[in-house]
Amino acid sequence: MMGIMFTLLVNIPVTGSAEYVFKKDGSIIEGVIQNEINYVITLKDSKNKILKIHKNDVIRILYTEQDLRQVFVQKIDGNEFVAYLVDEGREEYIFRYELYKPQEFIIPRKDIHTIKTRNPSALKVDGEIGTGSADLKWSPPYYKVKKYKVYYKKSLKEKYEKFLTCNESHIELNNLQSNTNYYIIVTSLDEADVESIPTNEISIITANISPESPGNISLKKISLSDAEIKWSPSADPDGRVVKYKIYIYEESKRKLLAEIKKTEVILKNLSKYEMVEVTAVDDHDSESLPAGVRIFLGNRIISISSEAIYPMGKFAELTNPGYGVTLYLSEREVYTEDFEFGVETGFYYFPGKNFKNNDETIVDSILCMPLHLVTGYHMPLTDYFSVVPSVMIGAAYFNVQYSTWSSSISAFNNNTTHSFDLSAKCMISLEFLVSQNFLVSLTGGLGTFIEKGNNFYYSSAKIDFGYRF
Repeated sequence: MMGIMFTLLVNIPVTGSAEYVFKKDGSIIEGVIQNEINYVITLKDSKNKILKIHKNDVIRILYTEQDLRQVFVQKIDGNEFVAYLVDEGREEYIFRYELYKPQEFIIPRKDIHTIKTRNPSALKVDGEIGTGSADLKWSPPYYKVKKYKVYYKKSLKEKYEKFLTCNESHIELNNLQSNTNYYIIVTSLDEADVESIPTNEISIITANISPESPGNISLKKISLSDAEIKWSPSADPDGRVVKYKIYIYEESKRKLLAEIKKTEVILKNLSKYEMVEVTAVDDHDSESLPAGVRIFLGNRIISISSEAIYPMGKFAELTNPGYGVTLYLSEREVYTEDFEFGVETGFYYFPGKNFKNNDETIVDSILCMPLHLVTGYHMPLTDYFSVVPSVMIGAAYFNVQYSTWSSSISAFNNNTTHSFDLSAKCMISLEFLVSQNFLVSLTGGLGTFIEKGNNFYYSSAKIDFGYRF
């Protein structure tokens, strides 16, 4: 009879294509049959030795590659036993209690409920394979397992030497190399430290790590309608970058514009686009996260702001908190990409306070009209959000309305004074890009008006609405 058979081995078996000759004395010879002539079988065994075997000494010959293994059998009637499955036919199984003794017994297939192998089986991947890890599980054997050995290697030509141990029928393999082929088998050890034959062999390939995003992406205009986009080469930890993909945003829709190998590209017709992104692609077609730069048709900004001013120290003794409106015109990307220079003007109004406790002089109101030169530096945090510290230096015109008490007429006289004083201010802004051309900023600052012998300090908060053109 011919069928599936298994081998009980202590070490991990390596089997090749062979026949199995079962002799009447109980021995089993594995080899390759050379010929069968006149009732004599000529066989080359696993050690390449030529043997002559008479057919009268043979019980059976299996012409398929087999492993002999011990199995656990449960019958329909509830009886159980452990034996070696040495052959099977369409209607029966043939067993031996001792593998290398000729005594055999036959049980019809219809009387068998379950046959379980002594070794772990059904090894497979449990879930997705990561870049450096893989979860495995398998079916345990029928006997009590002391521990499992999980063997792995990277090539079919290698021997299974490296292994991990575990106590359960599952394991998470860690510290694997990304983008690498691994071959894996599992064996079990019983209480006597006898190692089973292995499970089925599986092959896995760990996931590929995507390349890094292109760095230092920049846009430099080379004409009114064209610009040069440049970036730093991307690195790939487990492969090589083979190309870059250029994406553009047109009417808020992302489109692939080109695939190139260089780290620069000329972008034409800028007015059509809102933003350009670059990704790196490796030799496994994995794509990096994008690096992007927004496209602005102009570097000039005009903005209007509403500002609240809070006097401090001596200034707070003169006046209550004030408010005002400013107009700001600036030029960005002057000298370098992130610097900004501009001019700000506007007016502030401060309601007055008593200047003296005896009420002899009362400040009715202060009107201030500043003119500042401004320089700022942009620190982008995202494509839509920047932090902008800036400094203002200039002068301010003051119109002060005040009243003085006249004891001769027992009434206040209204007076006006005018002055020009130096002015300075430090600010920090949180700038939000609303669209390609519109932006909103929230700004806080500390400033001073410098008068002879006195400095009048104040803090301020404002909201800016800007347009880039």
